[in-house]
Amino acid sequence: MTSSIVVTGGAGFIGAHVVRYLTEVSTDDIVIIDKLSYAGHLGRLSDVIDLPRVHFYQADVCDTAKMSEILQQHQPWAIMHLAAESHVDRSIDAPSVFLHNNIQGTQSLLQAALSYWQGLPADLQAAFRYLQVSTDEVFGDAEDNGYAAHEDSPYRPSSPYSASKASADHWVQSYQRTFGLPTLISYCSNNYGPGQFPEKLIPLSIERIKNGERIPVYGDGLQQRDWLYVVEHARALWLMLTQAQPNQCYVVAAGHPITNLELLQALYVEVQKQLGRPVNEVPIEFVTDRLGHDRCYSLDASKIKRELGWQEQTLLQDGLAATVHQALNTPLLIAEK
Repeated sequence: MTSSIVVTGGAGFIGAHVVRYLTEVSTDDIVIIDKLSYAGHLGRLSDVIDLPRVHFYQADVCDTAKMSEILQQHQPWAIMHLAAESHVDRSIDAPSVFLHNNIQGTQSLLQAALSYWQGLPADLQAAFRYLQVSTDEVFGDAEDNGYAAHEDSPYRPSSPYSASKASADHWVQSYQRTFGLPTLISYCSNNYGPGQFPEKLIPLSIERIKNGERIPVYGDGLQQRDWLYVVEHARALWLMLTQAQPNQCYVVAAGHPITNLELLQALYVEVQKQLGRPVNEVPIEFVTDRLGHDRCYSLDASKIKRELGWQEQTLLQDGLAATVHQALNTPLLIAEK
């Protein structure tokens, strides 16, 4: 019997890297579910989408019946739920979209997963995993907390986006506690790397620097973020699936927060270097700060290092170099709508 893994949001930025990593480290069939919204693009999967063991469905996780149909057809031993609206600014402009897609979508997928799991024999039930990919933003501002967040930290979401992810996490935990569904939850810091949608800070800034334009920076630019190379995140998720006990949560973070201004300085130098241009002053334009903007995210990833042996292997400088190279040499991946 062929074994398979379902990846929702597999045509998104993180999801595509997860899919590609799975094709390298596992022999499972990979079942991709993505509705191909504005941030989803099959171009991210051009090197793996035609593999015989990769299956793609353009579908919405909010469609419980369709999710059940796919699960019954492919009989996965794991579901990796990455499908989500993820841009904070968009959540401020249209919070109801995040409520629907991130909360209702998670509940719909959970219900399909539960029905599927309950129909499995006992040994396959024990081996099954539902992995919820969450965010450090559910823990809120580290300056308010006064400590690096860990797996048992209280949730203190600040934006509609982080509130929707926090609620989705609670739904996952409730299905574990009430029904016994074997779940895992990961809390990752800011991801970056090749193929990210250009609304996010790093790809947006690369494009602005390349074009000789000013980079918009919220507030004073001293907000601190921890930047995690996306391939490191994919590796951590695989370790969770294959080595973690069920019903555990893990923080995944590089553990080196820097300010947005420091990040942009490093990014500017790298873009100019790869373009063969002189390095001058970073062309920054300070703009009105985002509503409810958290000043600092800080995470303690000691649990996943201790229990699963995960360690960050890509330094920020190296990850930025690879990201810039891809951005300067590959067309932007923007869905045609």
